Amino acid sequence: MRERRENRMKRTVKTAGAWALAAALALTAALAPAVPLQAAGNGSVQSSYRGGGHNMMILTDTQTVANVPKSLEETEVKWTTQVADDPSDWTNATTSPVEVDGTIYVLSNGRLKAFDAATGELIKAASDQNLINNYYNYYLMGGKVNGETMLFVQSQSIVAAYNSSLEQVWKTDSKDVAYGNDGYAPMYLSDGVIYGLTTSYSGSSAGAFAIDAANGVYLWQTEVPFTAVGQGSWAMGGGYSGMVAVGNYVICGSEGGTVYVFAKDSGAIVSQLDASADHMVNIRGAVAYADGNLWFTMTDGSIWRVAFSESDGSLGAASSAKITPTATNSTATPVIYNGRVYVGCTDTDASGSVQGAVAVLDASTLALIYEIPVAKQDNAWSNKCTDVAIAADTSTGTVYGYAAYYDKPGSVVAFSDQPGQTRAEFFDLRDLVPEHTSNYSNSQILLGTEGNLYYTNDSGYMVCVGKKAADVDKVEIISGAGSNITADGKHDAVFVSNAPYDTFLYVMVDGKILDQDCYTVQEGSTIVTLKADYLKGLSEGEHIIAIVSEGGVAEAQFQ
Repeated sequence: MRERRENRMKRTVKTAGAWALAAALALTAALAPAVPLQAAGNGSVQSSYRGGGHNMMILTDTQTVANVPKSLEETEVKWTTQVADDPSDWTNATTSPVEVDGTIYVLSNGRLKAFDAATGELIKAASDQNLINNYYNYYLMGGKVNGETMLFVQSQSIVAAYNSSLEQVWKTDSKDVAYGNDGYAPMYLSDGVIYGLTTSYSGSSAGAFAIDAANGVYLWQTEVPFTAVGQGSWAMGGGYSGMVAVGNYVICGSEGGTVYVFAKDSGAIVSQLDASADHMVNIRGAVAYADGNLWFTMTDGSIWRVAFSESDGSLGAASSAKITPTATNSTATPVIYNGRVYVGCTDTDASGSVQGAVAVLDASTLALIYEIPVAKQDNAWSNKCTDVAIAADTSTGTVYGYAAYYDKPGSVVAFSDQPGQTRAEFFDLRDLVPEHTSNYSNSQILLGTEGNLYYTNDSGYMVCVGKKAADVDKVEIISGAGSNITADGKHDAVFVSNAPYDTFLYVMVDGKILDQDCYTVQEGSTIVTLKADYLKGLSEGEHIIAIVSEGGVAEAQFQ
């Protein structure tokens, strides 16, 4: 392999070298300095609410980050597909999409369906004998059990499991449900156990449960007390709230604004916190966990941070604030990353018109840094902006975020955020939505591992948007750009080009081709490591690296 690369280098060094030098010298835009970030999330398996760890969809894979759409000009509709049997009938409601190992799953008309992620073509649908009992009150989750793909559906008080062939593996019986008679709140899969909630539309009873994911056997059920005064129509869940697993405990919020902590093994209530003193405000988003704190929103437009002890399940100091000064509601689950909080809400503009927003908050103070407005709404639906999904560049600290919002034509707002940024930089995909799919979207965004975005809407369609093919093929640095490097002879510097490894030719710094003993190169896509001894000889200040491959030149600045 090395010999083959050296031969290609000799053939192309004159032409490619001159081009690379000119391009490198033209690169003057300074990128954000690198900030150490925590990696989280796994887009290939939707093992919990929104697919990521602790109920937050955060992807940090370099290839995914490189391929997510970053401007309206580079974004296109990849495909649309009809999911509902009859799109004109709103009772053919569809769930938010779920991805497991590159296949997209959606539940519609009470039937589970699998779609090809690349084309949107229907792969398989569950048989008529396996229809779920309720036409629209259901929730879908996917994951791995004993290494095998499993899909789980909750509809009213029934939970059913399917394998990757969409054959029903097991189904619980409604007579076995001890508390509540309804519920379509998000479930949570942890260590082969499903945790979830049963609710009651009348507010008469509610419960939490644990089910063995392999066989559908109830491990425990716990009645959840609640204060009837001020309750909404649901005792628990409200259609959005769901469990989160942390250590030996599972946690959820409820109607009336109470947070409950249950022991994983027994279902015993270990601790609780009444976030609403008069029980007139509800928790209708799933609870998230990050950095020793639980995070959730409430239907008065507030966000809460509550200290949580993994050792004994106790709840500690609580802080809260309005998400925006004019926030009136939120059912979204906060996403916490690198000291910032990304959360959707409903608020009003200066004229008093109802609109949605994505807010960016300081995680330590809960202070609003800035907000991203979305199109004004023509109705009073409370869930104006759904949960945010983010892709994070761990080398620069740049976050790319996406959220659907409830408005025609059923669209997505996209934004970018960097450490220290104080103003919104965003674009809206509404003009890209095909007319035949135009409708309200209350879907959670699925951020696929290949960088595409998937969502469903009330038209019964699923839409996939992503980078235009030409932009995906562009050779570029996908990790390491904008790095701050300490040239002390002890620290290497790593840069990743999205070009295939077997097309690599050579490396340039400041327009000069480096000797091969100044760096190493390895697969994945093309990973170049500048050695500490070489970096020690560079002057303080800005430098340009260019990784030259057969497909082009990937270049970036570093300090």
